[in-house]
Order: sequence, then structure tokens, then C-alpha cells
Amino acid sequence: MRANRVEIDLGALRQNYRHLVASLRADVKVIACIKANAYGHGAVEVARVLEREGVFALATASLDDAIRVREAGVRTPVLLFGGILPDAFEEALAYNLSPTVYDEESAAAAARFGKESPVPVYVKVDCGLERLGVSLPEAFDFVGRLHRNPGVSLAGLYTHIPFTDLAGRDWASGQLAEFAKLVSALRTAGIDVPVTQAMASSCLLAGLSDDGNAVCPGHLLYGLSPVQDEVADIAPYRPVLRSLRTQLIHVGRHGPGPPSASGNRLKTNGTRSIGVVPLGRYDGYRGPLPNRPATMILRGRRVPVIGVSLEYTTLALDDFEDPQPGESVTVIGDDGDDGIGLPEIADWWGMSPLDVLMSMNRRLPCAFID
Repeated sequence: MRANRVEIDLGALRQNYRHLVASLRADVKVIACIKANAYGHGAVEVARVLEREGVFALATASLDDAIRVREAGVRTPVLLFGGILPDAFEEALAYNLSPTVYDEESAAAAARFGKESPVPVYVKVDCGLERLGVSLPEAFDFVGRLHRNPGVSLAGLYTHIPFTDLAGRDWASGQLAEFAKLVSALRTAGIDVPVTQAMASSCLLAGLSDDGNAVCPGHLLYGLSPVQDEVADIAPYRPVLRSLRTQLIHVGRHGPGPPSASGNRLKTNGTRSIGVVPLGRYDGYRGPLPNRPATMILRGRRVPVIGVSLEYTTLALDDFEDPQPGESVTVIGDDGDDGIGLPEIADWWGMSPLDVLMSMNRRLPCAFID
């Protein structure tokens, strides 16, 4: 009934997770990142697969996503990245979610609910991203005060050290070392930290290492590379987004005629046969940057995109014999001997593959293939 359809490959997700686990020390736990609706892949479905695989914990910044995962029956621990307001702590704890604290206000909000038994919390440390987290120079004293607070208990300590290029890799190595010094100093002071995590997809893919007992992959689980090719190759991780396909809903002739009154007539460059698919800007699709021609695939062959509006994309079909409404059109994925991947579309649009995913994470129906 719906012409647009996204296919999510849960088998690829499982394979990516298993490959990652095989690359880690036996004592390292995996906190799988399912933020932003599991990077647009479906938080509930991804959480179910990872729970069956025995993942240590899940993590998201969205209270709504975390609650949806819980209401779907997932019982794996869920870490809430920093960001919920104090009034939301009661609901988070009611759903057995693990809150993050990174300032006195968030610590006090958690402690208010620890009168009968301490509330387990994670502490986020800012190791240079300068977003959320208690600053590295202040972290030792902050954790010390938290340790003495009877309303909370320290469940873990984590940070986020993302990078994309070789210079960033060198910076990340130094930040990993600084975080390790903090953990060591806390333990010397008698403060046990059950979970310590600093490594995420960038560090893991680039082959960096640390003494932490947990990692928090996001990009890698979904077959996305967070780093430039000069840093590392994403292989053998497979894309979890298998395909995005649509259908022709109209095939027509486009005569030259006079200019339209609105000035919005398609610039078809002589194209006479056009096709229309019901995929537009509202679905997250968009026109390419200048001098970066975009295509879709029909019958295993590339089709030029000649116009993108809110609800439709128009294609040039001059090279096809008798195209018909209802024929399948591939936007992302393999079709015959050809294929279009997220990196290619990202290049057309001048953004990252993850940005492409996020722009399409709106109303497209998903089919989960396992």
C-alpha cells in the first residue's frame, strides 16, 4: 500500500556485534548506543536483537526511546546519557533506567530518590568535547563528593572522545590517557568504579586501546564509519540499512512549452520522458549540490534525478522503453549489477552518511529483515 519502503538488516547488526565482541578483551563489556532511534534503524528492534546477543547495557539520550524499549519488554540495563531535567528523574527511575549526573544539580536530583536505597548513577566526564560532563580537572573532587552522598551510588564513569581524522586520533590517544589517570587516582583513593568507559566507535575502528572495562559503540554496530578512510576502513562491518526503495507513481511526457507562470518549471535539459516517485524533502530526500548529479536505479540502470520537491522526486526516463507506474526504483541498496550506498548519497548532498540517515528518519515505513 505504501510505495516507499526501508529494509533494515538485523542479521547484519548481529554480525557486526559479534565481530566487535570478538575483537575485545574478554573482560570488556559492551554498552551499545541506540541513541537517535538507534541511528535511525529502530531502537526497539535493535534493542531486542542486542539483548538476545547478551549485550551488557544499552544507552540513549532520549527518555522517550528508553521508555519505548522498556515497554517493548527489553530488560537489559539502559544508561541514559546526560540531558534529562530534574523533574524527569522520577519517571526514569520508575522504568529502571540508569541516569547520568555531571553537575551538582543532577546529582541532587538523583539523590532525592535515594532515601530508602541509593540510586545508581553514572558520571560523565568531559575530556575535551566541551559539551556535557564534569570537566576533567574537577572530576576527582566531584566523584569524591558523590561517593560520600548516601542518596546515590557510583555505577560507572564514562566520557566521549570522538574524532574523524589522523590529527584527531592523536588527540584521542592523549585524552584516553588522561581519563585513565582519573580512574587510577579514584581507585587509589579507595573509590571503586564498577564500569569505566572511554572507547567508542572512532577509537575502536582506529585500533586505539585503554584499560577501561567497557566500550560504547554506535556507528560500528550499524556499519557506519565515523572516521575518514585514511584513519581506518569500515570493513568488515556491514551496513544495517539494506535498502530504500520506492515506486513510480506516474510516467509522462514533458514537452518544451513556454515558461511556467510560477517560474518553477523543471529544468529537464531536453528530457521528454519523466517518472515521478513519492519521495521528497519531507521524507529526507533532497537535490544534489551543484555539479554532483544524483541518480536512482530502475531495472538495474541509473536514472538521473532532475527535480526534488516536498513530496516528489522527478526522474529522467528517456533511456527506458515503456516504463510503467508501479515499477520498483532503488534509492539506496543493490539493484542488478549496480548499487547506491549511503556514502555516495552523502557526497551528492555534501554531508556525512549519518546525516543522510538522520534526515530520512521521519515517516518512512521500515521492514526488519532477519
